[in-house]
Amino acid sequence: MHIRTVSEERNNRTPQGKGYYTQSSAIKQLPMQGFPLTQKRLLSMPQARQHKWIKKWLEGIYYNILNGQTDLSTLPGLMKQYQLIASWIGIQHSSENIDKNSKKSWLECISNLVHIHQQKTNIGRHENDFLPNVRVGDITSTAVWTPKCNYGVALDNIRSAFNVGSIFRTTDGAGLAFLILGGHTPGKENLQVKKTSMKTTDWIPGIHAAALKDSLTEYRQKGYPIIGIETTENAKPYHLFQWPEKAIIVFGNEEYGISNEVLLLCDEFVHIPMFGFKNSINIANAYAVIAFNIAAQFN
Repeated sequence: MHIRTVSEERNNRTPQGKGYYTQSSAIKQLPMQGFPLTQKRLLSMPQARQHKWIKKWLEGIYYNILNGQTDLSTLPGLMKQYQLIASWIGIQHSSENIDKNSKKSWLECISNLVHIHQQKTNIGRHENDFLPNVRVGDITSTAVWTPKCNYGVALDNIRSAFNVGSIFRTTDGAGLAFLILGGHTPGKENLQVKKTSMKTTDWIPGIHAAALKDSLTEYRQKGYPIIGIETTENAKPYHLFQWPEKAIIVFGNEEYGISNEVLLLCDEFVHIPMFGFKNSINIANAYAVIAFNIAAQFN
């Protein structure tokens, strides 16, 4: 199989901007089949960049398989090409265990190879950056989302956009009704929140409240108990707590927890017992524990 060179790639592309072809644009738009670099060119690069090129090329193959744009009969040839390229940088790979007639088997193989080269770049990945999932079961976007329990989640000045995005996603999974984004908590407009939420920000209500205390007071007047998820002297273990029919559960930020003015508004406190050396867990993980405990009671 012919391996195209960078110069051939330049000839096959439409010039961008002033007509200059840059290495960075090449990485973003690699062709889906032939690897675009010669052995000499690849080996002239720093190791992390070598793996970045190979990873991006493999991702293109993955997308083509997923979208049905690659005939499975061509993949053994592409795998032989990959084995040659990998050998240039000292990696040995065998494709003997692949079911060559199975799309899923090929996707698993390519995904694992992408992950190997991703690790070699020394750049971590978040879940939202993973390759498209081959599992099925998501409800289509034409369906109307409805909450399964009448609970709001108040976030008191959360720092991390990744935590907020994860909380949006968990809210969808557990079927809670809405989020109140208090103070400086990153909102739906934050790109990291959007990505980490896996698009659940499109349908989960997220209400911004510059003064969380005032917002919680309004909900309290509407009959919503305010329940702080906090380790206080009178806090009850979450698994022994009888959750009311509706409530607002409050989570404090990653540094000092729930602010004093919000603590004073809470009607009750619930905590997650810890059994290790550390006295807390990540807020997104803590929320998942509480949210699904509530969901189990009402579903």
